[in-house]
Amino acid sequence: EQNHAAESDYKFERDSESITETLENEGKGSPVGYTGMTWSGFRPSDDACQYHYLVPSNMLAVSVLRGLEKLPLSENLKKRAAELADEIAGGIRKYAVAEGPSGKGMYAYETDGLGNFNLMDDANLPSLLGAPWYGFCETDDPLYQETRKFLLSPEIHTIFRENMQPESEVRIHRM
Repeated sequence: EQNHAAESDYKFERDSESITETLENEGKGSPVGYTGMTWSGFRPSDDACQYHYLVPSNMLAVSVLRGLEKLPLSENLKKRAAELADEIAGGIRKYAVAEGPSGKGMYAYETDGLGNFNLMDDANLPSLLGAPWYGFCETDDPLYQETRKFLLSPEIHTIFRENMQPESEVRIHRM
């Protein structure tokens, strides 16, 4: 769905004490602006999205849509897939690049197209760290490099460490 707020009938609500198990706003999720990206209700981890443009999923969609060019499909379908890939990629460039702690641009994990960003990553795929692996960008892409630097920095691990209890259960694994 590219225009969830205006065109979708999709809703998801369940009784839960955890906000990660259901969608707010009568099951429609938090407000979003139109970006050209596809809307997601939930992350690969099954937690509800905070902001509903899940950037890694959109990156993967761009890669898959561009890969259709290599398949024996109709030229019309290939053209439509390329146009959709360009529209989603444009939305990522315009709405999913946030200023990181270093003051440089980096990819956000989620955005709402209204100026809000979630700067994190998920251990599942698709992930921001996996973007070169599935072909969205090259490893030397400056935005990817800044994103990677942030995600693997000690500062982000300190943030998670401070918010987890008890301290003895904190385990951080680096690759």
